Amino acid sequence: MSEEDFPDIHLRVLYDFEYSVKDDRKIRIQEGEKLFLIKKTNSDWWQVIRNSSERPFYVPAAYVKECLCSQDTSKVCLMGKRANCSWDPPKLI
Repeated sequence: MSEEDFPDIHLRVLYDFEYSVKDDRKIRIQEGEKLFLIKKTNSDWWQVIRNSSERPFYVPAAYVKECLCSQDTSKVCLMGKRANCSWDPPKLI
């Protein structure tokens, strides 16, 4: 994956959530956290990534809010509200 592979859709976590996956790895998201959307897998779970040093994981779609970050100074949130989307995509090494 390169930096261009990350879409301009970022997510803001609305609620805390934690679960364990098969290899006993714990996945935890916290309210206000910023994530990068990889794929809307289905209507319930979306694949995301925090940064390039971590593996992708899934989050409940109802627990996040989409933000489409434009290149200009106005940040437009797809849910009809303004959002603070001023973070950079992860750098892949």
